[in-house]
This record gives sequence, structure tokens and C-alpha cells, in this order.
Amino acid sequence: MKILALHGFLGQGTDWNPLMDLMPTTIDWITPHLFSPKSEFRLDSYEDFIADVAALEIQGPKVLLGYSMGGRLAYELFKANPSEWDALIVLSAHPGLEDSAEAKSRTQQAKLWKERFQSWNWNELLSAWNSQPVLKNSKPLVLNEERYDRKKLCDALENLSVDKQRFDPVTLKKNRSKIWAYIGSNDKKYTDIYVRMENRGIIENLTLVDGLGHRILHDGVEQLATQLETQLDL
Repeated sequence: MKILALHGFLGQGTDWNPLMDLMPTTIDWITPHLFSPKSEFRLDSYEDFIADVAALEIQGPKVLLGYSMGGRLAYELFKANPSEWDALIVLSAHPGLEDSAEAKSRTQQAKLWKERFQSWNWNELLSAWNSQPVLKNSKPLVLNEERYDRKKLCDALENLSVDKQRFDPVTLKKNRSKIWAYIGSNDKKYTDIYVRMENRGIIENLTLVDGLGHRILHDGVEQLATQLETQLDL
């Protein structure tokens, strides 16, 4: 089995290493660092990113796995061609917006963060990013600026933000048996979103991981590995 694992904003491909170490060795992992200066993935639009992944020509049984922003990318890849993937696994990932007013608000937020990433020093950025309400129950991350291309970060903020992503309940419901979602039980914003999806019959494989916040990949890797192996029979 091949797993294409997509990290979150301000993440990197090595974020998956702790999970990989706990999973079966038979899995072939593909873990790109999207914000590396050497990355060749385009972040100009969801469509360009989807085309770049298609060019990888991943063969055989394959699974999409994405955390936060990477989960949103995984959603778009899956919706573009559900039959290409054996499963979609999302961790703390927004499924897309239905409300146009919220989309407008998110556009303004993305613009503000882009301006900060263009002008603020790195330590200020990390402090502000880690102070967001959605991350209040998670441990702050310490990151090395040299591993990032600021232009790529700004491109993602402008072109791959949630305001550019539209909720598609028809496709998700049609393929719900192939979709697994893992949300930290302390991540109130996302638990509310996914419980509503479950109540609407859009998603059926929802796991709220006890005691964790939004950074489920970083703060609860052992619990996550156990859940994945058990529920997906890996």
C-alpha cells in the first residue's frame, strides 16, 4: 500500500516520521515537504496541485492522508477523482465552506496572514501563529526558517486557503465508506463541524480522539497510529 501524506501549513514532510515509525513497514510512504525551497509542487491553485500529484503516477492500492491544510488538499484531490483512491484519511481538516459570508471573512484572514508572512520576522510569526484560538489546546511548534520558502507559504495562504475550497456534500456522501476523519476531542470548532456532518449522513467514519486539540498529528501520534491500524486494518 502507498500513502501520500500531506502536512499542514508551516509543516514539513518529516512531520510524518513519528507516525511512520509506529506503522507497518509494508507501507510505502510519500511525504513531500511542500514549502521547501526545493519543492516542485505548485501552490498557485488547487487545480495545479492536483495536476502535480497526478504527474507522480502513483500505482497500486493508494491512500490519501492529510493533516490540517494537507487534509484540505487531500479533500480536493479525492473529490477530483474519488475512484483513483482506496481511502481518504483527514486529520483536523476543514471539509470546505457552504456560507458565502464566512468565505469572505476567511479571505480577509488569509490576506492578513499573507501580509504578516511577507514582512514580520520569523519569531514574531511563530508566536502569532501559535496564539490562534484553534491552537490553544496544542503544544506550540519550534520551526527553523531555513527549511521554508516564504513565497511558497504566501502562495498557500492566498491560493489554497479555506475560502477557495467549497463543501461538496454530494461527493463526500456518495463516497463516505472510503473516508475516515480524526478530530481531537478538545478541538471544539472542528468537532462541531464533523458532528454536524455525521448527523447529516455525509460522513460515517468519524473518530474523536480523546484529550487532543487541533495538532492531533503532533500531540497524539501513538493514539493516532493505534486508531489507524485498528480501523483501517493496516
